[in-house]
Amino acid sequence: MNQQPIDVFEFSRLKQDDNIIYYKDKFFLGDNLGKKLDLSNYGHYLSLYPVKAQFTSFLFCCKGNLKIRINFKDYEVSASEAVLIISNSLSQILDISEQSEIIIMAFADDTFFTSLSVSDKALFFNKIQESPVVSIPENRYNSFIEIYKLLRSDMTNDDFQFKSSALKGYVEILTAHARNWITSFHKNEEEFTHNRATQIYMKFVKYVNEFHSKHRDVTFYAEKMCLSPKYLSQVILSVSGKYALDIIKDQVIFEAKALLKSRKYSVQEVAYMLNFPNPSFFGKYFRSEVGCSPRTYMTSEDV
Repeated sequence: MNQQPIDVFEFSRLKQDDNIIYYKDKFFLGDNLGKKLDLSNYGHYLSLYPVKAQFTSFLFCCKGNLKIRINFKDYEVSASEAVLIISNSLSQILDISEQSEIIIMAFADDTFFTSLSVSDKALFFNKIQESPVVSIPENRYNSFIEIYKLLRSDMTNDDFQFKSSALKGYVEILTAHARNWITSFHKNEEEFTHNRATQIYMKFVKYVNEFHSKHRDVTFYAEKMCLSPKYLSQVILSVSGKYALDIIKDQVIFEAKALLKSRKYSVQEVAYMLNFPNPSFFGKYFRSEVGCSPRTYMTSEDV
């Protein structure tokens, strides 16, 4: 059976209401400022299930806090912090406080990052992958909110004729600020990121993100990195506190959950998409980690 493309979360699956704005399936923004948070407004994108989105998103926490998993790593996000999720990343809201107020913006990569050179875009996205959560400096918080309000005002003004040009301008400003925040963060973390063991760990995570659907053995990743499996496993354990095999397994299960909850594919199709020899083997693998069968997970609202 030919491997099918991985399920992606598209703009059209976001539920439209008075708090959410779309623009030509290329841009989306929404917030619950001053209102109670209702995750259902975001059509499962901000849900308790794993999803893989086909766009880059920026989630800013104005009030409260949340816990999010991105590519099998968990992050805490508090007030005045933002999380950037690049396209094709697996993400899942693990917990969110009832009093949380958030702003979320999503961008089609081919439309809104064209001003960045190929090298700058690659560097920017690589830094986001390494450290997706950044703190907004206190002296820039109000400026960010004002930019957001201006953007929202222009996009909801039916008489404004130049939305496309204005939107690109706003995104340029926000991207510039995001790059500055991330660069500042990485300067503070320079000693950490330049550590040899940490570099090996980051490279391993990058490869797992890329190849987990086809390769689930540590030897494959060790060979790609020109390391022995034993040494790679030791380094990964020392940096992350987790075994390399468990990290691979976590990513496979995380993607399996996203595909199953999309309800676009049968259990058999998911098994082949993730390179399992047959549905039975996939079922045993999934049950051993999740505690229920793939079919039960797919159909249950409580799992």
